[in-house]
Amino acid sequence: MTLTAETAHDDDVLAKLVSSLTDELDPTFDQIAWAEDEIYAAMRRHPAAADDLFHSFRLLNVNETNNPRLSTEFIYRAHCRELLDRVARGEDTRPGTGVEVCCMLLEISKITPLKSEAVSVLFRLWPKLFPHLGDLVDDQDHREALYGSTIDDNEADSRKQLTLADRVLGEITCRGLHHTVRVTCKYAVGGARLRIA
Repeated sequence: MTLTAETAHDDDVLAKLVSSLTDELDPTFDQIAWAEDEIYAAMRRHPAAADDLFHSFRLLNVNETNNPRLSTEFIYRAHCRELLDRVARGEDTRPGTGVEVCCMLLEISKITPLKSEAVSVLFRLWPKLFPHLGDLVDDQDHREALYGSTIDDNEADSRKQLTLADRVLGEITCRGLHHTVRVTCKYAVGGARLRIA
């Protein structure tokens, strides 16, 4: 085939398109890898719930338009860990996660100053979610003594407000293959099916 100016231009356009798509999709592929890492880590923490956890990937999808901070690795991973631990314990996955509460409080703080009781929710959740970053304040025990029940109420209300009705496992069916590996999964055809709605 003879290279002409027209085919060279087409190749250049195609290369730019591929580069643009790669740049746009790389963060998505990164997030998929982080989610898979967290699923396998949760399966090690909760081996009795391994089948439920393996099929929990759909719970980890996020709408980054509503919460762009979830595109940051350590924040997204903490969000995943909480949801996966809920799955393992058989808890409701719909209420907001600690990460979602913190992100909401940070967004609100851009608009108006937070009251001590509200910011104390952030200070309570932070070291649990991000222990590698340390505490934000040294006086959380004092804050808990002053506002403990109010912090409890604010956290519960925030999680309720951030509830996502469709963040459920739904019906699970399995062909008995987990990433091409033959497994004995309780959801394999003929096995149990989970329906949460």
